[in-house]
Amino acid sequence: MLPLLSSQIQWESKEEAQEQRTYLAYQPNLDPYTEKFNPENEQIHFQDFLHTIDSVFQNKHFDYVVGPETLVLESIDENKPKSSSYFNSLQTFQQKYPDTKLLIGVHSHRTVQKKKENYNSAMLLTKDTVLFYHKNKLVPLFERIPFHKYLSFLENYSLEIGGYNGTYSSENHTYSFSVNDSVSILPIVCFESIFGDYNARRLQKDKGFACMLTNDGWWKNTLGYYYHFNFSRIRAIEIRRHYLRVANNGISAQINSKGKVITSTKWWTKTVMEGKISLLKGKTFYAEHGDYIGRIGLFFAILLLIFVKISSHTQRNILR
Repeated sequence: MLPLLSSQIQWESKEEAQEQRTYLAYQPNLDPYTEKFNPENEQIHFQDFLHTIDSVFQNKHFDYVVGPETLVLESIDENKPKSSSYFNSLQTFQQKYPDTKLLIGVHSHRTVQKKKENYNSAMLLTKDTVLFYHKNKLVPLFERIPFHKYLSFLENYSLEIGGYNGTYSSENHTYSFSVNDSVSILPIVCFESIFGDYNARRLQKDKGFACMLTNDGWWKNTLGYYYHFNFSRIRAIEIRRHYLRVANNGISAQINSKGKVITSTKWWTKTVMEGKISLLKGKTFYAEHGDYIGRIGLFFAILLLIFVKISSHTQRNILR
């Protein structure tokens, strides 16, 4: 009864929000099998994004504009981002509204020790800087060949997903975004949402929120996209932060720190979602110490297996 009572007390308690920020989230609803990754339509889709958000900005401005995973398909050179026409268009929009920050999903690359490394990234663009977070938990076979160091020859046989064929790098130096207004953003890219321990460890104590960029259209209209959506609610509870979920298609939503859905989009619908997101600070016990319940459970499971094995062996000896 104690966990149930504790949960009820937490549910009834009021949040101590530091501040709020406004956001505009864009859900293009492009079918990943037939529309999204067609190179001929890449420029059309991107211009539609710019036109849509710019039309909304005619009446009101927002602190953040958020776009889904791989909104920009053409790979941006992180060392020379201005060599990309897509980046320049985004920067032009940002300069038009200098108080607005852009957080979108992109393909990016950079040269590391004379080798080109490709990334599935979240990019934060402000008037002062551009930051990249590289997706760390990659989908096996589609985004990364398992044991790539030893099986790199299989890269030519990898499956194409998300407009890229090959193996992404998971190398990362940025684990959260901190911008000049002291707001910390925890970026989460698609498949990473199922790794609670990994996301919690990256949480900063500063005031902020979590933001997930995803593409849930791969599941079509099955329970897969709904299960993936509910992982977001669990992640929000674990880190006790408001959680902004922005999907190419699927369900985009704002979720509060208790896992309650504040607002959401309809399934398989092109739309924009706007609102205010609260900034919370501090770290939960889970964020400080990780998946301790899982570790304890694994420890006792191993002990139980050893006990069963010894008990079974002892019993056979007695029967002899």
